Amino acid sequence: MFDSSADFTSTDHFYDFPWPSDLRLSSTGTADLTGIANPTLSQVFEGLRDVAEQPTGFPVVPSPGSASRRISRRAPRPTSLRPIRRRRSC
Repeated sequence: MFDSSADFTSTDHFYDFPWPSDLRLSSTGTADLTGIANPTLSQVFEGLRDVAEQPTGFPVVPSPGSASRRISRRAPRPTSLRPIRRRRSC
């Protein structure tokens, strides 16, 4: 079970709940990443966090099952493929 009332802005609880989740969105609809720890105080990390918090919502990636389509033609049989001929080196 996950504690949906946990404080996700706290570094102690950031990894206690699945990502992405609508519960991890700010009031403006952007990702709330304030709870990710940055122990080395990396400026690169802070820049990446700022960029990641700009888009609204989370990206949607289709699952392999939803992106499948029906194949209308049969694949060629291995016996109908021509063998590769090697060139002789001189």
